[in-house]
Amino acid sequence: MLGLLQDILCVLQGAMAGVLWALVEAVNALVLAVASLIFLVVSAMPPMPADPDPLDSTVLSFVNWFYPVGGLVGILAGFVALWAAWLLIRIPLRWGRVV
Repeated sequence: MLGLLQDILCVLQGAMAGVLWALVEAVNALVLAVASLIFLVVSAMPPMPADPDPLDSTVLSFVNWFYPVGGLVGILAGFVALWAAWLLIRIPLRWGRVV
Protein backbone atom coordinates (compact mmCIF):
# COMPACT_ATOMS: atom_id res chain seq x y z
CA MET A 1 0.00 0.00 0.00
CA LEU A 2 2.84 2.40 0.83
CA GLY A 3 4.45 1.71 -2.54
CA LEU A 4 1.25 2.74 -4.33
CA LEU A 5 1.02 5.97 -2.30
CA GLN A 6 4.68 6.75 -3.02
CA ASP A 7 4.04 6.23 -6.74
CA ILE A 8 1.06 8.59 -6.62
CA LEU A 9 3.16 11.16 -4.74
CA CYS A 10 5.94 10.79 -7.31
CA VAL A 11 3.48 11.37 -10.18
CA LEU A 12 2.00 14.42 -8.44
CA GLN A 13 5.46 15.86 -7.79
CA GLY A 14 6.39 15.29 -11.43
CA ALA A 15 3.17 16.98 -12.58
CA MET A 16 3.83 19.99 -10.34
CA ALA A 17 7.40 20.19 -11.62
CA GLY A 18 5.99 20.19 -15.15
CA VAL A 19 3.56 22.99 -14.27
CA LEU A 20 6.39 25.00 -12.70
CA TRP A 21 8.56 24.44 -15.79
CA ALA A 22 5.67 25.63 -18.01
CA LEU A 23 5.27 28.79 -15.93
CA VAL A 24 8.98 29.56 -16.16
CA GLU A 25 8.91 29.04 -19.91
CA ALA A 26 5.84 31.29 -20.23
CA VAL A 27 7.56 34.09 -18.29
CA ASN A 28 10.70 33.68 -20.41
CA ALA A 29 8.61 33.87 -23.58
CA LEU A 30 6.88 37.01 -22.28
CA VAL A 31 10.21 38.68 -21.52
CA LEU A 32 11.47 37.73 -24.98
CA ALA A 33 8.33 39.16 -26.59
CA VAL A 34 8.68 42.46 -24.70
CA ALA A 35 12.37 42.69 -25.64
CA SER A 36 11.53 41.99 -29.28
CA LEU A 37 8.81 44.65 -29.25
CA ILE A 38 11.20 47.21 -27.75
CA PHE A 39 13.82 46.31 -30.37
CA LEU A 40 11.23 46.67 -33.14
CA VAL A 41 10.09 50.08 -31.89
CA VAL A 42 13.64 51.36 -31.48
CA SER A 43 14.72 50.08 -34.89
CA ALA A 44 11.71 51.79 -36.51
CA MET A 45 12.77 55.19 -35.18
CA PRO A 46 14.63 57.53 -37.51
CA PRO A 47 18.35 58.02 -36.92
CA MET A 48 19.39 60.80 -34.59
CA PRO A 49 20.58 64.01 -36.23
CA ALA A 50 24.22 64.99 -36.05
CA ASP A 51 25.46 67.19 -33.22
CA PRO A 52 25.38 70.90 -33.98
CA ASP A 53 28.64 72.70 -34.54
CA PRO A 54 29.98 74.55 -31.49
CA LEU A 55 29.55 78.31 -31.39
CA ASP A 56 32.56 80.44 -32.16
CA SER A 57 33.95 82.76 -29.50
CA THR A 58 32.46 85.94 -30.97
CA VAL A 59 28.92 84.70 -30.40
CA LEU A 60 29.70 83.59 -26.86
CA SER A 61 31.37 86.90 -25.99
CA PHE A 62 28.38 88.81 -27.41
CA VAL A 63 25.95 86.74 -25.32
CA ASN A 64 28.17 87.12 -22.25
CA TRP A 65 28.13 90.92 -22.66
CA PHE A 66 24.32 90.97 -22.39
CA TYR A 67 23.98 88.17 -19.82
CA PRO A 68 27.07 87.61 -17.63
CA VAL A 69 26.95 83.83 -17.40
CA GLY A 70 30.27 83.39 -15.58
CA GLY A 71 29.34 85.65 -12.70
CA LEU A 72 25.91 84.08 -12.34
CA VAL A 73 27.40 80.59 -12.27
CA GLY A 74 29.84 81.70 -9.57
CA ILE A 75 27.05 83.19 -7.47
CA LEU A 76 24.92 80.07 -7.92
CA ALA A 77 27.84 77.85 -6.90
CA GLY A 78 28.31 79.94 -3.76
CA PHE A 79 24.65 79.65 -2.84
CA VAL A 80 24.70 75.88 -3.38
CA ALA A 81 27.84 75.54 -1.24
CA LEU A 82 26.28 77.58 1.58
CA TRP A 83 23.05 75.57 1.38
CA ALA A 84 24.95 72.25 1.50
CA ALA A 85 26.98 73.53 4.49
CA TRP A 86 23.77 74.53 6.26
CA LEU A 87 22.30 71.06 5.65
CA LEU A 88 25.40 69.48 7.22
CA ILE A 89 25.47 71.87 10.18
CA ARG A 90 21.74 71.52 10.82
CA ILE A 91 22.02 67.80 11.71
CA PRO A 92 24.03 68.21 14.95
CA LEU A 93 22.06 71.35 15.80
CA ARG A 94 18.83 69.35 15.64
CA TRP A 95 20.36 66.68 17.86
CA GLY A 96 21.07 69.36 20.42
CA ARG A 97 17.55 70.83 19.98
CA VAL A 98 19.01 74.19 18.99
CA VAL A 99 17.17 74.49 15.69
